[in-house]
Amino acid sequence: MKKMWIVLLALLLIPTGSSYGETPPVNDGKLLVEFYDADGTFIESYSGQEAEELLKPPIDPPILEVPEVTDDIPHVHIYNENNFIIDSTDENVLKAQSKAEAAVKAASLQAYKYDPASFTHNIWIADGAYFHQPQSIEIRPKKKMNSIITRVYRQGSATPVGSVKIANFSSVANIPLHKFTKYSGNYKIQLLNEDPNQPTIYLDTAHLYYK
Repeated sequence: MKKMWIVLLALLLIPTGSSYGETPPVNDGKLLVEFYDADGTFIESYSGQEAEELLKPPIDPPILEVPEVTDDIPHVHIYNENNFIIDSTDENVLKAQSKAEAAVKAASLQAYKYDPASFTHNIWIADGAYFHQPQSIEIRPKKKMNSIITRVYRQGSATPVGSVKIANFSSVANIPLHKFTKYSGNYKIQLLNEDPNQPTIYLDTAHLYYK
């Protein structure tokens, strides 16, 4: 009986779809996540509900949102290196940011907030800055997206250590990167558009989570 439970547990943890070295599954219009290694070889994929579970953010997105200033008084915000407000003349904004930073710390993470962007071929997060062991990156498309590729580069290497392709999504997706950043070190993140039917990708502000 013990052996049977071990086998059953192992089966439950195997992702659906194709596996390492095989041909990626056919895109059937459902949410799809595919992982590729440093050589561009397909590793594994997740689709449908499995993909939705995989892409859940570590922190509830509304917690990290900055409230809009509703009065007509000019306000001054002071930001840190991660684009989080650390001081403000608006007390509500300051309280919201303090709550956000506490949530990030409770998750044993750090977060970098990147600005809205649009691109046709590729874009570097934070202009190619390096982050210590990135764990995941949020993608917030402004409209339904055919696909987007996230590439991870370790400092000192011109070749990505791996990449993740996500297809058929329109809401926030938190793309896991920890598979490629297990080893301590700094990494930079590139977003890539390789879909000929998608001339431009439009993204809203979102977060990169790192150690």
